[in-house]
Amino acid sequence: MTGPNAKAYEQSQLNWAKLRQYAVRVARETHAPRGTTNFVVQETRTREVQTGLFGLSRKQESFTVDVTKERQNEYWELAQRFWRKGEKGRGSQADETTSSTIRYCLGTGGALFVLIESATDVYLKRGGFFTTHDSSQHPMTESDVLLFDFASKYYTSPGRVSIETNRDPDLSKLKYRAKGIGLSLALKQLLESR
Repeated sequence: MTGPNAKAYEQSQLNWAKLRQYAVRVARETHAPRGTTNFVVQETRTREVQTGLFGLSRKQESFTVDVTKERQNEYWELAQRFWRKGEKGRGSQADETTSSTIRYCLGTGGALFVLIESATDVYLKRGGFFTTHDSSQHPMTESDVLLFDFASKYYTSPGRVSIETNRDPDLSKLKYRAKGIGLSLALKQLLESR
C-alpha cells in the first residue's frame, strides 16, 4: 500500500457499532428502489384434447409449464464484484466455465451481508450442456468492509485455464484515509438516492 494516506489508514480502527447503526438508519429511511430477481416456477394447466374413435370425444388433460416471475429483493446492492474461470477440456473432456457474482448488500432490516451466486456451465464435446447454480450468504466481515476503501483490482490470465476477476482490492490504490469510509459513503449514496 502506498500513498500519503497509507500510514493513517493502517492506524485507523473500523467502528463496527457506528457502521451498523448507520446501516439500520439507511435501511429505514432510504427511498431508493430495491432490485428485482427473476425466478422460474412450474404451473399446472389444463387443455381439452380429442380422444376416442375418430377423435369425437373430448377430455381435460393436465400439463406443466415453466413460468418466469419477478419478485422484489429484500436488499439493496451496495457493490458488486465477479470471478470467472474457464477451462478447456483436453481430448474428449468437457469444457467448463465457473463464475461467481459477489454482491455486497444492505438488507431491509439494516443487516450488512455478502450474497454470492455461482454457476457452473459444462459443455460436452459431443453436444449438449448442463448448468448448476448455487448461492450462499454471510454477514459482512471486516475484510468485506475494507474492500470499499480500495479500488478493485482487475486481473485476467488467458490460456487453457483462464481466470478473469475484479474480486480483490488493489492495495496500491487506497481511496480513503480511514477504515470504513468507503462503506459509509456507499450507504450515504443509497440514503440520498431516490
